[in-house]
Amino acid sequence: MAWRTPDEGGGRIRYVLYNPVFVDSGLHRHFRQPLRALLGAAARLLGSTVDDTAARLEAILAEPPAVPLSAFRRNRPVPLTGPSFDPAAAARLEAVLARLAAV
Repeated sequence: MAWRTPDEGGGRIRYVLYNPVFVDSGLHRHFRQPLRALLGAAARLLGSTVDDTAARLEAILAEPPAVPLSAFRRNRPVPLTGPSFDPAAAARLEAVLARLAAV
């Protein structure tokens, strides 16, 4: 499959990439002490609650951007430029994953 950006198809589908950064999801409970306590404290201090994160995402999806592809970190738009959004890098990653999946 060749790499294509979402706008090349001209369809009505909108792609929204969303990074909540740090969510206090309770995942830290699966670690052993003392890491469990450290991650739990960090999650309570720095993380968003699951409900707050879901509300942010729901607001974006309720009124999706008009552009075919958008990205957000928490509620802030992320520019779709630079190495993170390089189509050539995406094509290389896709090729590597296809080879791994074939093994």
